[in-house]
Amino acid sequence: MNVITAVSSKGGVTKTTLVSNLSALLADSGYRVLAIDADNTQPALSSHYPIVEQAPHGLIKLIKDRCLGPEVISKTSIDGLDIVVSDDRSDTLSEYILHEADGRYRIRQALTTIREEDRYDFVMIDTRGAKGAVLDAAMLATDIFLAPVSPDIMSAKEFYRGTVERYREIKESAKFLNILLGPLHVLFSRVDRTVDAKDVADSFRAMTEGQPDIRLLETQVPTSTVYKAAASAQMPVHLYEPTSNTKRASARDTMMSVLEELFAIHNEYDNLFQVPEISPRDGDAK
Repeated sequence: MNVITAVSSKGGVTKTTLVSNLSALLADSGYRVLAIDADNTQPALSSHYPIVEQAPHGLIKLIKDRCLGPEVISKTSIDGLDIVVSDDRSDTLSEYILHEADGRYRIRQALTTIREEDRYDFVMIDTRGAKGAVLDAAMLATDIFLAPVSPDIMSAKEFYRGTVERYREIKESAKFLNILLGPLHVLFSRVDRTVDAKDVADSFRAMTEGQPDIRLLETQVPTSTVYKAAASAQMPVHLYEPTSNTKRASARDTMMSVLEELFAIHNEYDNLFQVPEISPRDGDAK
């Protein structure tokens, strides 16, 4: 079981878009996927896809009771994709985690149980766009970090001040418990075709050269209305736009490229991760 978490200290950088669409793509590829909405202030992932079987509890019980049973796992309309919804709109968990000796390790402890039981192939975690105890708990449970960044100089600076700084603090503290966290995989998202975007990408790549804990993906997610349209339709974007009539790669191809590259460069994997060919199910095509 592999735990992938989307992290960023800045909101509005497409974390939820990535988690929801990569989760659906993996599920449609035949994998058993659990999504966890750990954004307890703006829980958009919890309503991204229709819930067909609603569990009575969600993130609060997961963390407080280290529980990942049927009482916290809801089923979405996508076969193979389950979800733990966020039910902490008042942000009570942050205070709770801070006052529990093992609070920041509760998500990791809960995931250890389902890892041993071999119930899922992937766990995808969405997080809030701000520092906090819930974000720390999600990061300490993570195998693979995915950090979307907007390709502008202010966002790049904020990424270093916020996301990279907190990631390295968590990584350092994890060593005391023999927890080795993997590198931070950076993905440029909402990329337009301007020279500025290319210059920022080149500068960022040069800036991270020689830093093995930061990896910039070659794949970029372009600016496109298709992602918002797919979300409004409560559809995975790989089914909403399986092909493209423009020079831009289709949303399906872009999401597949993210997965392939993410797993190809992650040093815990021996072989290139291959996403099986996907055909839209009956009634799901645009």
